[in-house]
Amino acid sequence: MPNSKVLATPKILSLVGSTLRIAHPDITDYTRTRVGTALAAAGTTLTVIDNKGFADNDWMILGEVGDPKTEDVDVNGAVTRGTSMTITNTTKFGHEIDAPVTRILERGIAIYGAATDGGSGTLIASVDAITASGTQLANAVMIQWNQAHTEYTLISTDTAYAFYYVVFTDGTTDSPASDYVASTGPAYNSGYEIVNAALREADAEIDNSFFTWELMLDYVNDWQDEVTHYVTQDGVSKDWAFEIAENTTSLTATQNTEKYALSGLTLEMKYPDSKQGVLSVKLGANHLWSMDYDEYIDLYDGIKRTEVATEASAADTSIVLDDTYEFAESGTAYVGADTITYTANTESTATLSGIPASGTGSITATRVVDTVVWQGVSPGKPSKYTIFNGNLYTDVPCNSNVANFKFKIQYLYKVARLAALSEVTVITFPHIAKYYIAGRIESRKGNTENAQRLLAQHRAMLEMEARKDRLQVMDQTQYYDFSTHSVRDSAANRRLRVD
Repeated sequence: MPNSKVLATPKILSLVGSTLRIAHPDITDYTRTRVGTALAAAGTTLTVIDNKGFADNDWMILGEVGDPKTEDVDVNGAVTRGTSMTITNTTKFGHEIDAPVTRILERGIAIYGAATDGGSGTLIASVDAITASGTQLANAVMIQWNQAHTEYTLISTDTAYAFYYVVFTDGTTDSPASDYVASTGPAYNSGYEIVNAALREADAEIDNSFFTWELMLDYVNDWQDEVTHYVTQDGVSKDWAFEIAENTTSLTATQNTEKYALSGLTLEMKYPDSKQGVLSVKLGANHLWSMDYDEYIDLYDGIKRTEVATEASAADTSIVLDDTYEFAESGTAYVGADTITYTANTESTATLSGIPASGTGSITATRVVDTVVWQGVSPGKPSKYTIFNGNLYTDVPCNSNVANFKFKIQYLYKVARLAALSEVTVITFPHIAKYYIAGRIESRKGNTENAQRLLAQHRAMLEMEARKDRLQVMDQTQYYDFSTHSVRDSAANRRLRVD
C-alpha cells in the first residue's frame, strides 16, 4: 500500500504475554459534530448539528472513544450541506442527542513481525488470514474505538518473531510504521511501565478523556526534563553521568578549515553554545586543550576569512568569493586544500583573477560554494578548541598533516524525548518517576495535598540520586577528563594526575 503522511503514526503501548496493546490515534482535531436528533439502533438516517466537512464514503465514529457503545459507520451518498447524512451500515446501539460524531482517517491496524529491530517485516499469519467483509478491512485488526486501546492476541504461529511493529490503515493507504517492540515485552524502564506504576500509585486509570496515553507520554517527557534540568538544594545545575556520550567518527578534519558544525554529532549536545558540557576533545590521538571563545577571536585577529560564492572548477583562472575587500590586491590565498596565487583582486565583483591554470598556485579540484578561503594565516596542527553557537573551532585551520583525522569528543548530550511509551528512558533511576507522574495525576484530579506529597517525595529522591551521582558539574574549575583519567584545571590550563 502507498505511504501517506495523512494517517497518524501508531504507538504500541505494550506487548505483555502474547497480547499487543496499541494506542488509538489522537482524533482531537479531527472533523467533529454532534448528534442533533436521537438515533435508534439500526438507524440509517443520521441527523447532526452541522454536516460540514463530511462527504460520501467518509468513516466516522458515534460516541466518545472508550465508551462501550461507540461504533463506526460510513456515509452513504452525497452530503448536502445541512444536518442530515445517510449511513450505510446500521448501528447496533442507539445514540442520544449531543453524542459526538467524529470523522476518522484510521480504521484498521496491520501487524508485522520482524527478526531484527528495524528490519523488514512480515504481515503475521493470523492477520493475513483476515479478509474484507462488511466493515472489516482485509489483513487488519479493526481499531477498537469502544475500548481504551486496541488489543490483539497473537496465536502460536505469530510468535516466531523477535520484534513487532504496526501501521494504521484505511484500507488503501498505510501510515508510517510504529516503533518496534521486542517480543519479550516492555522493559522495566519503558514509558509504559513507568506510567502503569504511576497509575497504580495514584489509583487512576486511562479513560481516553480526562487521562489519555498521550497525556501520560507528556508527563514522562516532563519528568525527563525535570531530571535533566535539576537544580540541587545547593543551587547547582546538575549534570548526570548518564548524559555522557562519545563520538569518534562524525566530525572529520578538513584541510584549511577551523570551523566544524556540531549538528554532525550523532547525539545533540546538552550545551551546544559553549564548552561547558565537553569533557574532552582529541584530534586523532592528540588531546586538544580548551580555550575561551574570546581567545579564539584574538588568535584570528587580522586574518582574512571568506568563503567561495560561485563554484570553481580545476584549472579555472579566477574565483568568485563572498567578499574580497580585505584581501590584498595580489598574493596568495588558501582555498580548500589548494594554495592559490592571483594577480588581481576586483573588489566590486569579489573576484580573484590571474590564477595559473595549472601547476603551482592553481585550482586543482572543484571548490564548492561555502568552501573556506583564508589569507594571512598558516594552517597547522591544532592544539586548542572552543565551542560557540553550535560549532567547534580550532586555534588554527587544519593542515594537510591532520586532514581526514577524526575529532573524538566526549560530551554531555541532550536526552531525547520519548516518541512512544514503548521506548525506554536512559535515566538510570526510573523507579522514582512514578512519584512525579502520580503527583501530576493527583494535581489534575484536584487532590492538591496528595499531589504536593508525591512531588515532594520525588524531589527528595531526586536530590539523593544527585548526591550519589559522581559526575562533577561542567562549569566548575576542575572536571574529570574521562579519556585520560586525569583532572583538568581549565583556569591554569594544566593537567593533574589522579592517584
